[in-house]
Amino acid sequence: MALRLLVASFYPDFHLQTVLETSVLDRDAMVSLIIARTLLMVFVGTGYVASLLAGRYFRTLSVTALVICCGLLWSDLQLFLLAALPDLTLLSLGLFSLRLVALYLLFQNYLDYRR
Repeated sequence: MALRLLVASFYPDFHLQTVLETSVLDRDAMVSLIIARTLLMVFVGTGYVASLLAGRYFRTLSVTALVICCGLLWSDLQLFLLAALPDLTLLSLGLFSLRLVALYLLFQNYLDYRR
C-alpha cells in the first residue's frame, strides 16, 4: 500500500484517466482522496499494530482491516480499473496485484492468530 501511495502521490493523473482520456476526478479531488486514504491507513494501521502488541482485540481489528481493504479494493476496481480496462498497463496490474497480496496477508494473519 505504501508503494501505491507513493505512485499516486507523484503521478495522480495516472489514476484519473478513462478510456476517453477524460478525468474521472479533478486533481484537487484526487489529492483529497489520497490524503483521506492515507489518514485511514495510518489510523487503522496504528490500531492494528497496537492491538497486536497489546494482545487485545486483535481478531476484531483484523476483520476491520480486511473489510476496509476489501472496500478500498472494490472502490478502485470500479472507479479506476474498469474504466481503463482497454488501456491497462503493467504498472496498473502490478499495483492491483500488490493490493491483492496485502489482502491475502491480512487474511492469513487473521487465520494464524485465530488458532
